[in-house]
Amino acid sequence: MHETFTAPSSNAFELPKSAGTPAFTAYEQENETVLVAEKEEHPTPAPALTPSSLNEVFKPQTLMENVNSKMSKTLSESIALNDKFIFVRELFGNQFAEYENGLKQLDALTSYETAEQYCQQYFWNKYNWDAKASAVERFKQLLQKKFN
Repeated sequence: MHETFTAPSSNAFELPKSAGTPAFTAYEQENETVLVAEKEEHPTPAPALTPSSLNEVFKPQTLMENVNSKMSKTLSESIALNDKFIFVRELFGNQFAEYENGLKQLDALTSYETAEQYCQQYFWNKYNWDAKASAVERFKQLLQKKFN
């Protein structure tokens, strides 16, 4: 930080600096000396990463942690945006509310078999799903991935 109260003249001089103390610059003007204090700013160092914290950051997940993280994801979260548009358009007749409601119902189920039965009972006839359509196959793959 540097503040100047008067314009410097040609006979300005700097007093010697000592470690840890502010530097002073003196300016002489018409029988008057003005001292300006300069505060040295030191950047604060970033907290050092210890080996234990690095181990925690890069720790490989155990099988149970990996499974639990996958199980906590809802079906809606695991579907990519492009797939979501395709599913709404081709499988749910452009009815986004029906799509969301269907996914909530499927998330509540506990196995792939029950999810597939639910789809056959509620979606196949209502939205005329074709078992050979790529969107249906992709949707079934995502169900298998969720429950297996």
